[in-house]
Amino acid sequence: MLASYIDHCAALKNWRDEFVSVAGAADIDLEEDSSMLQLMIGVEFNCGEGALRKRTQFVFGAFIQLEEQTQLIDPVRSHLVDTDFARRLAEQKFEAANAQYRRQLLDTYQEQNRRIELETRRLSNRLENELIRQQINRANQ
Repeated sequence: MLASYIDHCAALKNWRDEFVSVAGAADIDLEEDSSMLQLMIGVEFNCGEGALRKRTQFVFGAFIQLEEQTQLIDPVRSHLVDTDFARRLAEQKFEAANAQYRRQLLDTYQEQNRRIELETRRLSNRLENELIRQQINRANQ
């Protein structure tokens, strides 16, 4: 979800930057077009610098308080919740690391294929040039 959020924010920021540069070049008054101004404010609010941190600053504290209350009410159940939470967190970290490793392998594989394809084209061009030279030499003899 976080990766999707970051991707969407990047697209929105690009749109905003392009719109501002076009609006500046075309002398568009953003104050007159309140809907566009509201959209750009929304982009900044949701995707601006530190937006995610600002919107989630109290989430961790609330989670800790809820966990403490759960432990006071039912210590056995809360231990199981902590264990389950830790297991799920470890699984998510593993899956994220695994996905990143797969992406890196795929990128490396694709880059290697591009290099091999380029070198094959170069060799083919050299061979073709050499064959043409040999034909020209034979025709001149």
